[in-house]
Amino acid sequence: MKKAPPTLAAVSAAVLVLVSACTFPEGSSSGGDSPAFETPNERVTGLWVSGTVDVHVIQEMFARDTDGSVMENIENYYEERREVEEAEGVEPFDGLGVLLDSGVLVGTEEGYHVVTDWDEWDTGGSGPGEAEVLQAMRHVLEVNTVDWCGEMKGYEFSDLYVDSYWGAFDTREEYVASIQGYVSCGSGE
Repeated sequence: MKKAPPTLAAVSAAVLVLVSACTFPEGSSSGGDSPAFETPNERVTGLWVSGTVDVHVIQEMFARDTDGSVMENIENYYEERREVEEAEGVEPFDGLGVLLDSGVLVGTEEGYHVVTDWDEWDTGGSGPGEAEVLQAMRHVLEVNTVDWCGEMKGYEFSDLYVDSYWGAFDTREEYVASIQGYVSCGSGE
């Protein structure tokens, strides 16, 4: 089997180093009614803010998706990617499987539900890790468009929030409220 191209290996290694350097306090949460949400002294990292805005944007994409195009775009992306990776002898990355296996994306009779609370994701044990989940979410944002607040790629919309609001709030609760407002086309303030 061929090894991954040096650029892909370097990028993957950099992401793993960044993610492994971050610590998440016991009982941390990104939102919801969980008592852990109000744990004093929770660290708010840039990685957490970026991942949280990503998952809220994806949640809104699915909520507004009336024709199944969000899932179709994801499936098409991973099919094309799988073909390229197999041709290059690289182990395919199944981001859709990662999102489903981790519980970020849950199939329902009505379609798909996105779980925005990091504490509810299954990223421990032998399943997908947090870094894989964050990577898969970025892929979803690359292949889908935010069309309810202007028109741009999902990752551009997410990055715009981080560029505009990183450091503006002190707590996860404040960030979640801001992100929810932003994703609904509010100011995010």
